[in-house]
Amino acid sequence: TSVMLAALIALVCNAFLPDILLFMGANEEMISLAESYGRLFIISCVIGTLNVSMSNIIVSQGASKTSASAMIIGSIVNVALDPLFIYTFNWGVEGAAWATILSRIITTIIYIRFILSKAEVKVSFALFAPTIRIYADIIKIGISMLFLQLLQTLSISLLQKAAVKYGAEAVAAVGIVLKIVTLGTNVVFGFVKGLQPMAGYNYGAGNFQRLREAVCCSLILTTSFCVLWSILIVIFTSPIISCFGKDETMQEIARIALRANTIMFFTFGFQFVYSTLYMAIGRARQSLLLNIGRQGLFFIPIILLLPSYWELNGVLYAQPIADVFATLMTLFFAVRIHKEIGHKSHLTTENLLRLIQTEEFKTLISSCSTNEQEQKASENFMKRIIDLCDAEDDAISLFRILRYTRFRLQTLQAVYLMDGKGKKCVGATMCH
Repeated sequence: TSVMLAALIALVCNAFLPDILLFMGANEEMISLAESYGRLFIISCVIGTLNVSMSNIIVSQGASKTSASAMIIGSIVNVALDPLFIYTFNWGVEGAAWATILSRIITTIIYIRFILSKAEVKVSFALFAPTIRIYADIIKIGISMLFLQLLQTLSISLLQKAAVKYGAEAVAAVGIVLKIVTLGTNVVFGFVKGLQPMAGYNYGAGNFQRLREAVCCSLILTTSFCVLWSILIVIFTSPIISCFGKDETMQEIARIALRANTIMFFTFGFQFVYSTLYMAIGRARQSLLLNIGRQGLFFIPIILLLPSYWELNGVLYAQPIADVFATLMTLFFAVRIHKEIGHKSHLTTENLLRLIQTEEFKTLISSCSTNEQEQKASENFMKRIIDLCDAEDDAISLFRILRYTRFRLQTLQAVYLMDGKGKKCVGATMCH
C-alpha cells in the first residue's frame, strides 16, 4: 500500500513539478537545475518508501542490526558515488540524483534478501488482503507522523519562500542551516523510535514503573544530546558555516540563523519523547496535536506574519519562537500523562494490597501447606525475592521469578506469613 501511494504521489509531483518548485522558493536561475534533479529524485522517493516499509517490518522482528546495516551501506554508497557521477562523469546535479537512486536500490536488495531468507514473518503478495479495519488501525497510530512529515515539508517550503525576498544569499543560508539542524533532529528521532515499542508494551502490560523508567531514560538521553549539540554548534558556528561556502554575506546570515535555531534546541528531545509516548499508548488525538504543534500550529502562522514586522530576523527567528509555544504545550500534556500513569500505578498497588487481606487469599494460602522442608525452601526463596524487590523497586521482577519457579503457591504462602500487613505482598500478582 505504501509503495502504491508513493507511486501515485510521484506521478502527481512529476506532473506539477515546476509549480511545486516555484512554490518552494525556486527562482528562474535555478528552476532548470532543480527540475532536472527533482524528476530523478522523485523516482528515488518511491524506492525510499519501499525501504522505509521493509525497515520497519525487519525492526519489528528484532533484526535492528540488519536494518541499520542496510541504511549505513546505502548512505556510504551514496556518498561514494556523488563525486564520481558529478565530477568524474560530469553529470552535474543529475549525477547526484542517480547516486541516490542506486544507493537506495542497494538498500532494497539487502532488505529483500533478509525477508526472503531469514525473516520470521514472511511477506507475500498472496497475503495482501487489506480491510477497512486494518487501514483504520494503521492510520490511528500513523496519522500523527504523517501530518508531522507533511507539515515539515510545508514549513521548509514557507521558510525558503520567505527567505527569497532577501536574496539568494539568504536562501542559501537557510538551506545550509536546515541541513545542519536535520543532523541533530535525526539523532533524537532515533532515540524516540526506540522508546515507542518499549513504552507501548509496558503500558499495555500495566508495568507503569518500567514505563516511567523508560520515559525518564529517554528524556535524559535526548536532552543531554540536545544540550551537547547546542553547545558544540554555538562554539563552532563559524568553522561549520565556512565549510559550505566563502560568500561573506551568506556566511553572516547563516551564522545568525544557526545560532537562532540552536536557542531552543535543548527542548527538542522533550517535545518528541512525549509525542512518541502518546503515540505508543494509542492516544492518537493527543499525539497528533503534539506532532503538528511545532511545525504547524505555531510555526506556520509565525513564518507568515513575523517577517512583515521583523524582516529577515523574522525569518531566522521563527523556529525558536515556535519552539517556545510547542514546549509549553508539551509540558501541559507531560504533566497530564504522568498524573494518569501515577494514578493507575497507585490503583494497581491498592488492589494487590486489598486482595492479599481477603479471606479467599488466606484460604488459598492455608490450603497449599506441604511438608516443612518445602515450606522452609519457599521461605528462603522468598527472602531473596524480597531483597531483589528492595533493590529494584519493581513488582514485575517478583512476578517473573514466581512464574518460573516450582515454589509458586508455597512462595505466596511465605509472602503472607512473612509480612501480614501486605507491605511487600506484591506476590499476590500470581493470584490476581
